[in-house]
Amino acid sequence: MAEPQYLTLIDLSEGPCGICASHVRGHCNDCGEEIPAYENMGGNGYRSPMPTHKHLTQLGSQAAKECAYGELCLECYRKAWASAYPEIPCQV
Repeated sequence: MAEPQYLTLIDLSEGPCGICASHVRGHCNDCGEEIPAYENMGGNGYRSPMPTHKHLTQLGSQAAKECAYGELCLECYRKAWASAYPEIPCQV
């Protein structure tokens, strides 16, 4: 049986998320290459198929966890998809 994978949990009440702050918009989170602007995508790149980390935040009076996803280039997205869903072919 595979080891469970746990996501890093960032408490936003302690300050901004360092993982998100270190990301350069328009660049791939995995390889760092600049991502071309794709038409009709509302931005650059593809959203990671699996969350990269979670934010602990407030939802009204309740504490909540919010998933955060990476911005990937097409090549890295295809690799991430194959890793997350090995039985399902990537559609892009």
